[in-house]
Amino acid sequence: EEGLRRARDEMPDIVLLDVMMPKMDGIAVAKALREDPKTAEMPIIMLTAKAQAADIHAGREVGVDVYVTKPFDPLELIETVKELIG
Repeated sequence: EEGLRRARDEMPDIVLLDVMMPKMDGIAVAKALREDPKTAEMPIIMLTAKAQAADIHAGREVGVDVYVTKPFDPLELIETVKELIG
């Protein structure tokens, strides 16, 4: 909930979410961001250990731009961020 509020208030260049978060999971946060006209175009990366096909599908269905599973290569993540905000 706090992350969603801060994204709406601070309008960051990009949002990184985890599926497993307290109170609101990352899928719910991504969906809320996409449904809000103010944040609908904000790039979203889901960075999570949830790697099953159903999890990835759920992320893509709500509009996550990139779904990255753990473990991940930090340099590849940096390049992905650069591509999305560049």
